[in-house]
Amino acid sequence: MKSRINFFDLGMFDGGETAMFLEDIKGLDVEPHVYGFEAYPPFYDKIVERFKDKQNIHVYNLAISNEESTIKLFLEKSGQGNSIFKTKNNVNPNKFVEVKSVSFVDWVNENVRDYQNDINILRFNIEGAELLLINDIVNKDVVNNFNVYLGSHTGVDIKKVASIKDKFNGYVKTLKDNDIIIQLYCQDLKGKNINLTEIIKGLL
Repeated sequence: MKSRINFFDLGMFDGGETAMFLEDIKGLDVEPHVYGFEAYPPFYDKIVERFKDKQNIHVYNLAISNEESTIKLFLEKSGQGNSIFKTKNNVNPNKFVEVKSVSFVDWVNENVRDYQNDINILRFNIEGAELLLINDIVNKDVVNNFNVYLGSHTGVDIKKVASIKDKFNGYVKTLKDNDIIIQLYCQDLKGKNINLTEIIKGLL
């Protein structure tokens, strides 16, 4: 029986990291399932089109916060740096779209049956909302349900948000206290990324 791997991709942008993951698992005896989240509707539409022929890739037009709600997504000129925080240094606080948000932990518990028995990989680049994400994961005691944490440079976007930048050190401490290591996995930094294939082999 193949091992089931869940790849949770938060802040997909164009789906580049999901594509990397699919390449990294080629040749492995695994059953992959991707659950992708992209808050910005134009990007969401493009991702759906990109992966329309992949039945194991499920994409949701949702933002990550710490609750189920309707919130504002403040827009950055290129769209790549959109954030739920209007004080992020590169967004326009006067330009936004309203989007639905969820607690990632609550969503997974409600929508991915028996995921605790799978290999779970969590990748995120969510423009400051990683502060809410990690607190949600820690507070709801599901840290150990995720085998691998992936992202860009740790907490770099928190420092770009005026309203939460003072929480950066606390964020880093929370990671350390809970043995959460966020390993580099980014389509723009391919030469510096971890070897995800070898990590997965070690989990099988």
